[in-house]
Amino acid sequence: MKYLSNKFGPVIVKQVDGEMRRLALCVFPFVMLIIWIDFTEAATEHKAKPGVCPQSRGYGLCAEFCTNDSDCPKDEKCCSNGCGHQCTAPYTAKPGVCPLSRRFGLCAESCTNDSDCPKDEKCCGNGCGHQCIAPYTAKPGVCPRSSGFGVCAEFCANDSDCPKDEKCCSNGCGHQCTTPYTAKPGVCPRSSGFGVCAEFCANDSDCPKDEKCCSNGCGHQCTAPYTAKPGVCPLSRRFGLCAESCTNDSDCPKDEKCCGNGCGHQCIAPYTAKPGVCPRSSGFGVCAEFCANDSDCPKDEKCCSNGCGHQCTAPYTAKPGVCPRSRRYGLCAESCTNDSDCPKDEKCCGNGCGHQCTAPYTAKPGVCPRRSRGAGMCAEFCANDSDCPKDEKCCHNGCGHECIAPYTVKPGRCGLPKGTPMCAEYCYHDGQCPAEQKCCPTTCGHSCSEPC
Repeated sequence: MKYLSNKFGPVIVKQVDGEMRRLALCVFPFVMLIIWIDFTEAATEHKAKPGVCPQSRGYGLCAEFCTNDSDCPKDEKCCSNGCGHQCTAPYTAKPGVCPLSRRFGLCAESCTNDSDCPKDEKCCGNGCGHQCIAPYTAKPGVCPRSSGFGVCAEFCANDSDCPKDEKCCSNGCGHQCTTPYTAKPGVCPRSSGFGVCAEFCANDSDCPKDEKCCSNGCGHQCTAPYTAKPGVCPLSRRFGLCAESCTNDSDCPKDEKCCGNGCGHQCIAPYTAKPGVCPRSSGFGVCAEFCANDSDCPKDEKCCSNGCGHQCTAPYTAKPGVCPRSRRYGLCAESCTNDSDCPKDEKCCGNGCGHQCTAPYTAKPGVCPRRSRGAGMCAEFCANDSDCPKDEKCCHNGCGHECIAPYTVKPGRCGLPKGTPMCAEYCYHDGQCPAEQKCCPTTCGHSCSEPC
C-alpha cells in the first residue's frame, strides 16, 4: 500500500497498475480468438447462394424478414424489396436480347424483370422506363459500312421495324432501314500502303461489275478482286530483299507468283515438287540451308531435311516386297534409314524397337487352316512363312502363331445345312476330310460332307 496526504488527511491507495496490466495481457488473446471464431462462422453461414436478386420495384414492405441468403429456404435469396429485405426467388433472364431503345419511351416501370412478362417477352428499357417487349431477332445479312454522313434521326430501333429484308442500320449519325450488304465473290488484293485518303465507296454494291470496295492503304476504292495464280510459293530463304516488288500475283508476269522472300515480297516462279519422296532423316545433319525447294537441286534430287537443315538428296525409292511381321523384340538401334541403305533385295524394316536390313517377306503358296479362337498355344513360334520348314506356313492357331501345313481347297461347293442340328467342329478344312468330301458348315458347326 501507498499513503498520500491531502487537506482532509492521509489517504490509502492500492497499487494495482502492474496487476491490471498482467491480467489484460492474459485475457486479450482469448478475446481475439473468440472474435475470430465468430467471424469465421459468420462468413461460413452467410455464403451467398448462386443467382442474382431481381430488380426492386421501389415500394416494398419496410421490414427485415431476412439478413442473408442462409435465412431463406431452398434457392431463394435475401433481396431488397425497395424498403426492407425478404426471401425472393432469384432472377432468371429469358433467352434473347432486348431491342435497341428508342430513346423516348413511356416513363413508367411496367416490369422489373423478365418473369413479369408474358410468353417470350423480356423486360426492356424503352428510353425512360421499362416495359415488356418481344426480344430482338436480327434479320440475315450485314449492314453496309456507313459513309459517315447520315441524317441524325432514329427512323428505326431494330430490324423488326423495317420492311421485307431491310435491316435497321447506322447511317453515321442515326439509324434507318437499309438493304443489307451483299459481298461480291473474291478477295481484295493486299494493299500497297500508299493510297488516296478518300472514301470512294462504302461497300461492294457501290462498285461496277465484279469490282469490290477495297482498302487502298488509307481510304477505300473500287478494285478488281484478287485472283491467285495456280501453284504454291516456294519456301522462303529467310534472307531476301527488304522491298515490296509486288502486292499480289496480278503484279507478276506469266506464271510467277507474288511470294515472301523472308523480308519483303517479289515475283517468283511457283514451287513445283519433283516426283519421289525424301528419305527418312538420320537426325544428324549439317545445320545449314543448302536449298529452299526442289528447283534448287540438280537432276532428280529433292530438297530434303537432313535432321537440322536442308540439302539436295536423291529421292527415296522403295525396293519391291513387303517387310516381314515384326517379332516385337528387336535390337533398339537404327541400322538403316531406308531401303537404299540395304544390300541386294533386303529392305529397311522395323524389328519391334529399331530398324535393320531384312529380307522381304515372301509368302508360301497355300492357305492357313481355320482354327477356333483360343484353341492353340499362346506363343509366337514363328513370325512369317520363312521361319517354317518345307511347305509349312506361319499360321494363327487361335491364340499365337505356329508352323502349320497349308490346306488345299477341294473342288466343289458345300450344300446348305440340313438335318439334325450339329453344334460341333468335326473338321477345320478340306484336308481333314476323306476322298472328295469337303469341310462344310452344319447348322451349328462344321463336318465333312459330299460336295454339291
